[in-house]
Amino acid sequence: MITRRTTEEYEAAVAAISAIPKFSGGRNKSGNENLNEVLAILGHPEQIGKVIHIAGTNGKGSVTALLRAVLNAMGYTVGCFTSPHLERINERISISAPAEAGEESANLMGSVSYRTPDRSAVITDISDDDFTEMYLAVQEASEKHMAEGGLPLSYFEYLFAMAAVYFKREAPDYIIYETGLGGRLDATNLTHPLVSVITSIGLDHTKYLGNTIEEIAAEKAGIIKPGVPVVYNTGSATADLVIEKTAESLDAPYFNVATVDVIREYTSNEKSVDFSLHSRYYSYDKLRLSCGGALYQTDNAATAVSALTFLFPEQGAVSEQILRKGLAGFYWPGRMEWLSTHLLIDGAHNEDAILRFAESAGKLFGTRPIRLMFAVAGDKDYERMMEILSEELLIDELYVTSLDSDRGISAEYIGVLFQTLIKKKHPDRRLKVVADDDIDRVFSQAYQDALRTDTTLVVAGSLYLIGHIRALVHGGDRL
Repeated sequence: MITRRTTEEYEAAVAAISAIPKFSGGRNKSGNENLNEVLAILGHPEQIGKVIHIAGTNGKGSVTALLRAVLNAMGYTVGCFTSPHLERINERISISAPAEAGEESANLMGSVSYRTPDRSAVITDISDDDFTEMYLAVQEASEKHMAEGGLPLSYFEYLFAMAAVYFKREAPDYIIYETGLGGRLDATNLTHPLVSVITSIGLDHTKYLGNTIEEIAAEKAGIIKPGVPVVYNTGSATADLVIEKTAESLDAPYFNVATVDVIREYTSNEKSVDFSLHSRYYSYDKLRLSCGGALYQTDNAATAVSALTFLFPEQGAVSEQILRKGLAGFYWPGRMEWLSTHLLIDGAHNEDAILRFAESAGKLFGTRPIRLMFAVAGDKDYERMMEILSEELLIDELYVTSLDSDRGISAEYIGVLFQTLIKKKHPDRRLKVVADDDIDRVFSQAYQDALRTDTTLVVAGSLYLIGHIRALVHGGDRL
């Protein structure tokens, strides 16, 4: 039976969750005992279903989307718990299905469904009705636990518990849980996966995870379970050693995606990448991925294909026909995403992500000057991020703004620093710089300048910024 909820109830649920501090875990967290006790009251929904568990610094979301697309192509429904969201909190909890299975859906308040680019699958974010219902269920369990001396749940724990309850009710064929921060102490580490996946590892969230690659890798490797295969593509030999030692100690089979031969090149339209994958488990030639020109997505594709090989060991490699169909249905917003012919956005928000973004953008634009809009959180290594962009891209117009959060940093300060770095690299370049803390105003000017000159505006530096721009565009305020 569907319970109808009011808009006010939904907004109250979102407000209550949003009021909980987001960064309260990491090394300062003692464990998941408190969350586990709340989940026990809920009947341990996190232990139900065929689970894939993903951790990593960058690439988690893309690998999730690639796995989802191929599983949909195989005829399966897939539940996904991801973070962060770009526009609405509901995006964090979704279920996708092949188009023929996903056409019919209940007319619930706030139900948002959208087809994949090839229209072969339907992705449905949790409705406002169901979001409210799941929140109330978890709230009741949490309050019962606190009445017995327990602690309140954190922001991420609340959402994870809601997702687990929702997936238990909806029973998708497979569930993909993406960690929020780290792995060892992450809420999602209470799941029982069929395969674990660790994507790239870099120096991010050092305040919570550690100051070295070894320390961060150890936190990520904390998701490895006894006997459960782990597929990893860290981009770091140091991190690989940590993962391999952990896997060996737990008798968990492991596979390093770095051993896969990935051969890639651009297609003529510059929006897709043709590539081949060869390993001891599979061999595919001339695959195509529509990914806005993001070269790094081919590495994520190799990770997803490897994970599927271990997910279905009895059948071996995924058939080429299914894989091609799945790649055609790949959709992950905010990563080298073209919102119009004059607007490209990418959620690169740390050093490693900026490196991968700059590689792809440099290939896309070549010697053409870049019109860049940039904002960054103050807890990132923003100077190094700007150095990379200054060195790798020909930036001749720079639009800098500030994030509307306690982690924001002055646009004027970033603008001066960015300009200094660019001038150091290119002393003869005439550089236009616009610095304004008002995101809407900066975007309006930057985009209108791009339209007027028939050039491309590139936006990067923060997922919050990307979400804000997508909301403006989808709201029709600027395009």
